[in-house]
Amino acid sequence: MSPSTFNQCGIFPVTLSATDWCGNTSVCFSQVQVADPFPPTITCPLSFSVTADPPGCNAVINGIQWSTLTDNCGGTSVSYEVTLATTATGTGDVSGLNFNEGISMITYTATDNCGNTATCSLK
Repeated sequence: MSPSTFNQCGIFPVTLSATDWCGNTSVCFSQVQVADPFPPTITCPLSFSVTADPPGCNAVINGIQWSTLTDNCGGTSVSYEVTLATTATGTGDVSGLNFNEGISMITYTATDNCGNTATCSLK
């Protein structure tokens, strides 16, 4: 079979060939579907509180990255959404964002190369 290995999810054309002991060869064409049924896992740190600095009563917060992130096939990306007192979206770690006074909810979404997702949240 050619190709004989795949490094991503999807449907791929393959060529199958067989040769007998006399050297006669037969070829056919088909498709192989590669799937990953397992979502990644992501764990958020514990919720915490911060005292905002006057006069604006907001604070830039660092060190809010997820605690663990794993996937059976690797290549996981992370996005975030911040809601409630502060609103923001982006990719990667939310650290460095200026948070408004009040309670904000941070939701991280991990997405693997096959489109499987997992989320975790903290306040």
